[in-house]
Amino acid sequence: MMPKLFIALVCLTFIFTTAGPNSGATITTALYVDSNRDWSNASNVASSNDTYATIAAVQTDDFSYYIKVTNFGFSIPGGATVDGIKVEWERYSDAQVFVEDDLSATSERVVKGGTITGTNLATGTTWPSSDTYQAYGGATELWGLSWSASDINASTFGAAGCVFNAGNNALTTAYVDHCRITIYYTEAASNVKKKVIGYGGHTEIERL
Repeated sequence: MMPKLFIALVCLTFIFTTAGPNSGATITTALYVDSNRDWSNASNVASSNDTYATIAAVQTDDFSYYIKVTNFGFSIPGGATVDGIKVEWERYSDAQVFVEDDLSATSERVVKGGTITGTNLATGTTWPSSDTYQAYGGATELWGLSWSASDINASTFGAAGCVFNAGNNALTTAYVDHCRITIYYTEAASNVKKKVIGYGGHTEIERL
């Protein structure tokens, strides 16, 4: 009688998951080409606690420096595929004339390897009059860049944003409370191959 033979079985499982939202531990300001107003107390952006980074613009078309937030403490598994990045800024303006600078393409960006870069995702909308998170990016948005797990885990990864005064109220102040980032990624949870062989009443299971 011919022995029975079982074919090999391959099992591959993927996990689609998120990390965060995380807060950044390193906050600085950075010059933008048209900047003429720097932020006060930029380090307050490290957490959501109603303690703000602020900037007052004294005339129309004043541009802020970037608030640059990095060192988010992610631990994305090696080999994972980064699918998307969501950046959220919690902010408001007391006169509702501060808007995101989407015309100069330099306002809502990510930071990769310490450099402010990527697609500008500013929407050009006026900041609200109450403290509110605004999200940029999402589960499938990579900001025009390619990413590895090590890029995201690096202390030099983060986000940067600036605003300008589109009104003529010299007393207008912009407030930023917090910046947080969520990472969407796909991890190959297991790539286990098992070869099952049966012959002569005997079965062997071999992990490849």
